[in-house]
Amino acid sequence: MIVDDIDRERKLLRQRDEAMMALRAAGKSYADIARDFGMSLENVRKRIQHTQQQQQMERSTNPFERILPNTARILKLSGLNTVQQVVERYFAQELLTIHGFGFKALRDVEKHFVPGYRYQRGIGITQTATLS
Repeated sequence: MIVDDIDRERKLLRQRDEAMMALRAAGKSYADIARDFGMSLENVRKRIQHTQQQQQMERSTNPFERILPNTARILKLSGLNTVQQVVERYFAQELLTIHGFGFKALRDVEKHFVPGYRYQRGIGITQTATLS
């Protein structure tokens, strides 16, 4: 299936990027890493920087640092600067009324601000099953 192929490719790229980061942390130069992986120097720098940002985002406990940059930008522009404000607007079902805030951003908020809840069009917000 196409989705499985995409997931497999992403996993391989993530592993490659993490391997490049490990080499850099071990003291290898960007030029040496680029040569080893057959990539341009600039691409190696960008991939390592992106991987570092991803790992930092994953380690953070602040939901504003974990959400997608576009979601964070929209929330900030809408004056939603605290977790409480985002959660209140979520349960009032007002997030989708914000200009530029779509279902991808909504799923991002659900994942990081209100895990265990999911909005469904025509049904509303429901609590999802959690594993004990």
